[in-house]
Amino acid sequence: MKKQMIFVFLVCSLLACRSRVDGGGGQEQTKDLVSWISIPIKESPIVGQEITYNMPDASAYWKGVFVKDRKVKLSPYSLSQYEVTYELWYKVRMWAINKGYVFTHAGWEGSVVQNGGEEPTEKKTHPVTYVSWRDVVVWCNAYTEMKNGEVTECVYRLNGEPVKIAVDTEGFADFDKNLVCDLSKTGFRLPTEAEWEYAARYQGEDSTNAQKYGDVYLTNANSPSGGKDNWKNRDDTDRVAWFKKNSESHTHPVGEKEPNILGLYDISGNVYEWCYDYFYDDVKLNDSEYTENDVVINPKGPKYADGLEYRISRGGGYAGNQRHCITGYRFVTAPFYYQKDLGFRLAKTNK
Repeated sequence: MKKQMIFVFLVCSLLACRSRVDGGGGQEQTKDLVSWISIPIKESPIVGQEITYNMPDASAYWKGVFVKDRKVKLSPYSLSQYEVTYELWYKVRMWAINKGYVFTHAGWEGSVVQNGGEEPTEKKTHPVTYVSWRDVVVWCNAYTEMKNGEVTECVYRLNGEPVKIAVDTEGFADFDKNLVCDLSKTGFRLPTEAEWEYAARYQGEDSTNAQKYGDVYLTNANSPSGGKDNWKNRDDTDRVAWFKKNSESHTHPVGEKEPNILGLYDISGNVYEWCYDYFYDDVKLNDSEYTENDVVINPKGPKYADGLEYRISRGGGYAGNQRHCITGYRFVTAPFYYQKDLGFRLAKTNK
């Protein structure tokens, strides 16, 4: 009887381990490979503050989106606890192809070049890479239909219909110019830049290495997410992020480093993460479209225009420098582009 009990215990333990993402800090995953973190939202807006501490340099792209006197109000939303893994990407992509979705890039298992688009291997819990912004938009709609059985909650639309084809030809403007992002839908999507940064910097009532932005403390913009000091502190950045000097030139399974205060893993380092917004140095460009009573409500960035064609990615990656992991750094990438240290994290609107 004792041997049988030991055997049962071992089997149960193995099954439990198989339900976790490798290196995921002991966090249980749902059967569709996603765990969600509901981001705490205050009733009052986030009030931008002047940055008075040292940044890598004086350029605006280091300073984030919560700039001095800008008041931003976000609606309730959630982020995936981990960056999207190749295992999840592959599962959804293969389902989607049979439903008429078209992807220009098949994705990689992190930095494993030779496995582009193939069945997952032992690297399946590495973040997916080599996917363009347009591929990710289409994938998010596919995942929404896969989970819901219908397309009514798909966030991304062209001419009123959920977009299903990623057109990654350089200079192709129609996709980006006419794409609509409907945040009232509850389907899977990319975070807006403001959503990404708020979750990356959120400290709640904890003032450690943080500044007060209205009623909430946000980590200093010169620190990685979850950091207790600025980016120059190598040991502190090592604790929360994979970057050039500690990654050994490759991605790592999601969740191996310490999470930030909300429980989000790898929001600094491992891979850069696509956001929805177009890039412009002045983050307040087009704020008038979202402003009510002097408060910017759920900003989605500027509109498409000639010379304004690049999308935002945030967080730094395994091939980048230590300073690129800071929560204020805004990186610019063409929507048709893909690279070895660029992936994404999911968002969804909460009702």
